[in-house]
Amino acid sequence: MPEICTFEYSPGMRSLYIATILGLVAGVPASSQVPPKVDSADFFADLTERRAAAYVAGDRGYYEKLLSEEFTMMGDNGAITKKKEYLDAEFANKRVEGMKPFYSIGDFRVITLRKDLAVVSYLKTEGMKLGDQAFSADARRLDTYALEKGEWRLITMVASRVLKPPKAISLTEDQLKEYVGTYSVAPGMDSVILVTEGHLTEHSTDQQVVTLMPLGYDTFFDPEDSPAARTIFRRDASGKVVAWAYVNGDQEVIAKKDR
Repeated sequence: MPEICTFEYSPGMRSLYIATILGLVAGVPASSQVPPKVDSADFFADLTERRAAAYVAGDRGYYEKLLSEEFTMMGDNGAITKKKEYLDAEFANKRVEGMKPFYSIGDFRVITLRKDLAVVSYLKTEGMKLGDQAFSADARRLDTYALEKGEWRLITMVASRVLKPPKAISLTEDQLKEYVGTYSVAPGMDSVILVTEGHLTEHSTDQQVVTLMPLGYDTFFDPEDSPAARTIFRRDASGKVVAWAYVNGDQEVIAKKDR
C-alpha cells in the first residue's frame, strides 16, 4: 500500500487540527472525530493518521480518550509501559521553539478485523527538524484496538525499531591486507579473512562468506547482520593483528590468528 501521509507540524497548523477534532471544520460533528464509530480498513488507516497528527501536535487529550484504561505498550527493549506512564513520558515536556517534528506512515496493513477487535501493522518514520538539520528513526508498529462501550480504544501497542547499518568509511587495500589470515574460532572451526574485490571478507567453516565493512580503523560490521554487531581486530604491542572479536551487545566471541 502506498504511503498514507507525510505530515509536518507548525504552530499555525495546530489551530486547524484542534478545530478539526472539535468538529469546526466542514461542519463535521465532534463525535465523529475522536474516534468515529466506523469499523473498516480505511477507518483504521485514517485513525492511525489522526493519532500520528495528534502526537505531533502534543494533544494529550486525544490520547487520554483513545487509549483504553488497560492500555499496554511494549518497546523494542522489552519494557512494558501502562497508560499513565506512557502519557506522562510522551507529553510531559513542552517542545522547544525551532524543533519541528514530522512523520510518515507506510506499508499499512489490517491484520485482523472483527466486530469488536482490530489488529493493524505499519511502518512509521518519526523525526525532528532542527533548523537546517533533520533526524529520524523508523519503527514497525503493531496496534490492537478493542470496541469498548461503542468506541474503538487502543489496548496494546508494540513498537520495534528498524535499525539501519552505519555508514562505512574507506580503507586502502594495503590497510585491509593487515587483517588477512586464518583465525581459530574453536576446535575444528576456522575463520578465513581475505581481501576480495577491494573489500574484506570473512568465511568461517561451514558458514556463508560475509563482507565486512570498515566503521573505523580495526572496527568492521556486516551490513546483513545486527546493526549493533561489530568485528574488532586486536593488535599486540608491536601493532601486529593477532585476533578478532565479534561483539554484539554484552556477547563476545574471540578468534586468535594462526597464520
